[in-house]
Amino acid sequence: MSEAAHTQPTADVISGLDSESDGLSASEARTRRDRHGENEITQGSKRTPLDIAIAQFDSALIWVLVAAAILSVWAGHAVDAVLIAVIVVGNGLFGFVQDYRAEGTLESLRELTAPTATVRRDGQSVEVDATELVPGDVIELESGDVVPADGRLIDCLSLEVDEAALTGESTPVSKGTDPVDADAPLAEREPMVYKGTNVTRGSGAAVLTATGMDTE
Repeated sequence: MSEAAHTQPTADVISGLDSESDGLSASEARTRRDRHGENEITQGSKRTPLDIAIAQFDSALIWVLVAAAILSVWAGHAVDAVLIAVIVVGNGLFGFVQDYRAEGTLESLRELTAPTATVRRDGQSVEVDATELVPGDVIELESGDVVPADGRLIDCLSLEVDEAALTGESTPVSKGTDPVDADAPLAEREPMVYKGTNVTRGSGAAVLTATGMDTE
């Protein structure tokens, strides 16, 4: 889509995704799944803490600093060498903590993924494995659901969504279908719902704009 979905009327979003308000056909969904892949957060081989620690020192700048520390010792400037060593170790510790947390966050996102979703296929509401969802699918949401992918709401009734995992907002946010400004921050995009967030109240339907690794 050439324009952000939260800035457009619902009809334009649906049209831009070559979809309909009653969803895609099963055959079209299969075609799009071949094109976009499965709706899941992918992860390469899991890194061990040792791998993460070693990676912090795999940098040309770090090796320059190590060389500078060695030269400082050779030149008799022990204080300079100690300061450089503290910088190198401190940078390594900071990077290790950040990367280790990122690994944990990615795993948590995988666990938050909804196992199934209610989607409109061939004009009927059916329950499918959430990994089968594709852009253009129309999903139905109700209280207690985990949003299975990013989508633009096409209708809703008293819908509220807990987006804390994504935006940090401490309370559920009310949703609607009216477009908002292009520069509206993520937390204020009322017509949008995002993968991994939780429906706390009401119901609605959304046309999916992004799946898998393309989601927010």
